[in-house]
Amino acid sequence: MRDALVLYCEVAEEEQAREIAHFCWDTVRKNIHKTKSVWNDGNVELIGPLHFMAEAFRNRKSAIEDFRDQLEQLVEKYLNSTTDFVIQLALVDSMVLFEQAGLRKA
Repeated sequence: MRDALVLYCEVAEEEQAREIAHFCWDTVRKNIHKTKSVWNDGNVELIGPLHFMAEAFRNRKSAIEDFRDQLEQLVEKYLNSTTDFVIQLALVDSMVLFEQAGLRKA
């Protein structure tokens, strides 16, 4: 079902794609404090949406434009503060959504 939803995000109406993107972003913001270890409760709710957004919106960045700057700041802040490799990988994976200027900063 996840792959089907990724494909749907690529062809959905703009408003529907934005709703899904905002749902993922809200989930990430609620769970970002769980970056100490992948074994913390709820880390799936952090790692899953980051990977999903990277796949679903890499070719449709307009769906995340409302919060892209916040995402860039969040990744920059937490990438250096976590020691868990799986979480770092999810954060780095989400960098595909950044603008060029955001990549230079990170």
